[in-house]
Amino acid sequence: MERIKRLLDLMEGRAFSAYLLTLPENLYYFIGFKGEGAAVIMSDGSVRLYTLPLYYELAVPAGNTEC
Repeated sequence: MERIKRLLDLMEGRAFSAYLLTLPENLYYFIGFKGEGAAVIMSDGSVRLYTLPLYYELAVPAGNTEC
């Protein structure tokens, strides 16, 4: 979670309104998600993981609790 906080702080300091992560290695680095075909959108202090239903069980431990 510290990595996400640092990125969100950096975004705020540089006037970014949103950040999109799609590369599997970045998804793993920031949130620990090991699936493919996913995206993370960080905006307004929130982090949302979007992925296929196939990866739901991987997404829940990565912090996504919404369906």
